[in-house]
Amino acid sequence: VASLTVEVITSPASAALESEEILPEERQPSEIYITVIIKGAEETKLPTSYIEKLKNIPHNGSKGGDDVPMKFPFN
Repeated sequence: VASLTVEVITSPASAALESEEILPEERQPSEIYITVIIKGAEETKLPTSYIEKLKNIPHNGSKGGDDVPMKFPFN
């Protein structure tokens, strides 16, 4: 069984953001993580409007390291 884990590198004292504020890059999800979330939302047929919101979440561009046992991008 293969799995992915997410490690929080920094956790600021206050994680709350204003509704339109963009997370600093070091707190943004990796590209591979947000792609997995979107694929799961599509596979479980979540509402299109929700999936579009997920697709607009900025990511930090990271596709994972050499130890990520997945081919990216997912098809």
